[in-house]
Amino acid sequence: EGTARIANAPNHPAVLPLVHNSANAAFDGPRADALLADPVARTKLIANLKDLAAQRGYGGYVFDFEALSAKGLAAYPKFLQEARAALQPAGREVWVTAPFDEEGWPLRRLQQAADTLVLMAYDQHYALGQPGPNAGQDWYESELEKRFARLDPARTVMALGAYGYDWTLNKDGSRASGAPATFHEAMRNAQDAGATIRMDDDALNPTYDYTDDNGDNHVVWFMDAVTLFNQVKVTDPWRPRGYALWRMGMED
Repeated sequence: EGTARIANAPNHPAVLPLVHNSANAAFDGPRADALLADPVARTKLIANLKDLAAQRGYGGYVFDFEALSAKGLAAYPKFLQEARAALQPAGREVWVTAPFDEEGWPLRRLQQAADTLVLMAYDQHYALGQPGPNAGQDWYESELEKRFARLDPARTVMALGAYGYDWTLNKDGSRASGAPATFHEAMRNAQDAGATIRMDDDALNPTYDYTDDNGDNHVVWFMDAVTLFNQVKVTDPWRPRGYALWRMGMED
């Protein structure tokens, strides 16, 4: 159905499939490291992607390699340059994702090697860490200023979060476990538990606490249309290439 809609659209959207190193909900860093260090493997992958793009009319690819070692990160820009050199003659683009708070990633080199750098502006706190806002407005604005002091906004897409996390707590209040939650799951659980949702004064992200049927305490932080509006409002003056949403189907 999706293929038919794209084919029949009056203005055909460019489709850029995601190329990633994730399997079974986990990123395989060593496998991606091995690929990036092997010229033969890189050449073979790029040739396959080039042929597939020509067959299916893709506008390019979005590369999302995560959990890379320091050596993998150092080799990543060269791989992107090679992919771009192979795809650019046919008008296809190479995009690359990277963490918003940098975390040791060579963001400038990645942006220079690709057509577009996609900054993943979420997961300030995440399922395996301690509870907190997914993308607090104070954190977002601080990181935004740092990134655009060195990066070209015109070659940057801001990927904004549209989901949350539900953490189960130990008796001492520390995290026992965490799991992603869609906006609708967060709202439904709050309603079922009779919890009061509040907007945190500093993070400007919604949050609430509740106790489940087993007596376990939970804390939930999530993002909604208001958080998205606030982020776009402070980002627009920088005039980025565009915005992305992670991920479709989870949003307000």
